[in-house]
Amino acid sequence: MHSASDLASLLNWSGDGAVGLSWEQVEASLPWRFPESFKDFSSTFPSGELGERVYFVSPVGSEESLQTFKATAELAFERFTSGRDTLPDYFPHRFHPESGGLILWATGDDHCYFWDPRSSASPDDWEIVFLENTGPRWGSYKGTVIDFFWDLIVGDFEHEALYSDCAQAERVFTPYDFH
Repeated sequence: MHSASDLASLLNWSGDGAVGLSWEQVEASLPWRFPESFKDFSSTFPSGELGERVYFVSPVGSEESLQTFKATAELAFERFTSGRDTLPDYFPHRFHPESGGLILWATGDDHCYFWDPRSSASPDDWEIVFLENTGPRWGSYKGTVIDFFWDLIVGDFEHEALYSDCAQAERVFTPYDFH
């Protein structure tokens, strides 16, 4: 198991998570608790882009980033439920706020990353589920957010529904500012 500081070293990131809100504030505004690894990740990394592949909005960064996190999830809900109505085989899941729906937590140019709250009662054990946006391919990863990113970046986890060149991408984190 890797730590957020291990991942920061791998990505040559020496900044901080720019935490402006408490997790209590954020979780009070949403109907779920976050996995601890996501909280650790968000305490180390502000909103930004990992390895030119995954885009992440920190809900604790600021009120603006929390609203962006929520708006991104709402747009995904509209897009995926509309897609499910048209192509049910491509979108076999429910999506938050539907009961037991997948919870969007990161995106990329060609992928979306979710937690599956049906996989465990504990957020710390939620399976990571991902979708290739250009087709009907889904995949999953059993592990923490930090380990998922680590394994993608170093090439220890590959899946046909993910980029085939993650390990060759530049190992860098680029922060975003929502002010």
